[in-house]
Amino acid sequence: MSDDPTPPHGSGRPARTRVGLLRDPAVGPLVTGRILSTLAVWFTNVAAAILVYDLTRSAAAVALITTAQFTPQLLLVPLTGARADRADRARQMLVGTVVTASGSVLLVLWSVLVGMSRPSDAAVVGVAAALVGTGFAIGGPASQSLIPALVRPDELADALALASLPIMVARAAGPAAGAVLYVRAGAVATFGTSLVLHLCLVGVLVAIRRRLAVPRAAPDDDPRVRAAVTYLLENPRAGLALLGLALIGVGVDPVVTLGPPLADLLGDPAELVGQLASAFGVGTALGYALLSRIRTAVGLDALGALGLRTMATGLLVAAAAAWTGGGAIATALAGLAVAGVGMPLALNAYTTVIQADLPDGLRGRVMALWSMAFIGSRPLAATLDGAVADAAGVRVALVTAAAVILLGATATGARRLAAATTA
Repeated sequence: MSDDPTPPHGSGRPARTRVGLLRDPAVGPLVTGRILSTLAVWFTNVAAAILVYDLTRSAAAVALITTAQFTPQLLLVPLTGARADRADRARQMLVGTVVTASGSVLLVLWSVLVGMSRPSDAAVVGVAAALVGTGFAIGGPASQSLIPALVRPDELADALALASLPIMVARAAGPAAGAVLYVRAGAVATFGTSLVLHLCLVGVLVAIRRRLAVPRAAPDDDPRVRAAVTYLLENPRAGLALLGLALIGVGVDPVVTLGPPLADLLGDPAELVGQLASAFGVGTALGYALLSRIRTAVGLDALGALGLRTMATGLLVAAAAAWTGGGAIATALAGLAVAGVGMPLALNAYTTVIQADLPDGLRGRVMALWSMAFIGSRPLAATLDGAVADAAGVRVALVTAAAVILLGATATGARRLAAATTA
């Protein structure tokens, strides 16, 4: 196989499958490094959720940690997305990963030198979460722009599915492993492991950086973020897809924000928090495995709404867990697994709609808006989930999230996307 990571569009070679793309000397290592780093994020997220809930006994406090992590991304990604269209995307991703790792450094040092035993220590976890979010804001648009630039147009859907593989693997394995590590080995071991995994991605990026320096189209004549907004306004189909991505964030957040109070309601130890999140992850892995077949069966336009409805159904099953007697834990785990199945379906559908006809000179800025939709909805969702859970209980919070998602599935369904295409 050629070392050229980007086959010429007119080469006449058949499109590579996901397995073939993994053998690419640039794509494969990049995906592997992102898997390790995303595992690190989940180790930190689940440990932080358990720790903060133990310190404060408040779902709203856990929500504040989520807000601290995702707010920097909401504020900064328009700027970093614009830079990704002008500068070295691999370098930008490298800098972002280093900043993300600094959050783990802070948690390790504080745990060793001061300890995590007072309610006020939750603020330190919030600062670390903000560092993680800042790193994501710096590197995220560059990361989301790299893989599409490494593949041919006829490989885009499978390449984007492969780009989501780190999320699927990390969600399946990270939460349960992180919870077990935290409960049995403590904060230092958990946050230290996260740091090592982040540094693995740093090493990968340094090693393959030359392969990532693929030719890119010149930036759009208008270098401002406004050019990306204009593009979306002129392409309402992509705008609807951004709404769908925001709704995925609404469906994902309860796994973190509502995990500790749900585990508390079910009367199980802290490790159940990780098991609940990993049940969602196992579902995402199943959805990912079935993605190509389901996409072929229902079509790209229907795939997103199907994914959202599946997520909502799973959350409703989890909400019913408290009324199932001795099978409550099993019901909650099954419900979150069903919710997880829907995530890769919706994520692949809406991301492919956005990326399909996107000029490379606008890719960084449009993918910054992708991040704002997918990740930026999390602070709002976390605030809503935490407030409703503290005021009315975790079951009501889960039902509320499911209702919002179902409304959004109608707004971004196949008919609406088809109508937007012909508008």
